Amino acid sequence: MADSTVEAPPGEDEWLPLALVNTRVTGSRGVFERLPDDDAVTSWLLGHGVAGGAGRHGIVSLRSDVRTVLEALPAAGALPDQALARVNAAAADPVTPRLTADRTLRWEPVGPCSATALIAREAIRLAVSDAAPRLRVCAADDCDRMFVQDHGRRIWCTPRCGTRMRVQRHLARRQDVAQ
Repeated sequence: MADSTVEAPPGEDEWLPLALVNTRVTGSRGVFERLPDDDAVTSWLLGHGVAGGAGRHGIVSLRSDVRTVLEALPAAGALPDQALARVNAAAADPVTPRLTADRTLRWEPVGPCSATALIAREAIRLAVSDAAPRLRVCAADDCDRMFVQDHGRRIWCTPRCGTRMRVQRHLARRQDVAQ
């Protein structure tokens, strides 16, 4: 997973919180951290069009809470209280309601919005979207990236993970036959 050119899994381009949780991948080959310091966080935020600054600690804490909430979404039970409370608190930068010309309600920041507030709000929007029940964690043993399932049988975040797991299974079967 250490290759930084790995393609984005389905949904990551559309949902900033999904992109955030996928900045840390844990699997059988260890941990790959894409946000090791404040400079990496700033670069990542700018790369995703987020201008509001945030320190590494705040973003990494939010990432953990967002992941906890997102992983619980497809299940029918209640969402984890503590993580949910922290995501809601992060989203609570001052906002004001605005009625749009098409008669919808939109909440807009009062002044500049922090990066953590923006991501937390997007996580809340993801949680109530049609994509929420289709959130999945990659089935590869060395990848825990999350994705929005775009096909009913999809279990891996990218074809690369699927190919790697099929090759591993094939090699394991060949070794069993050889012994």
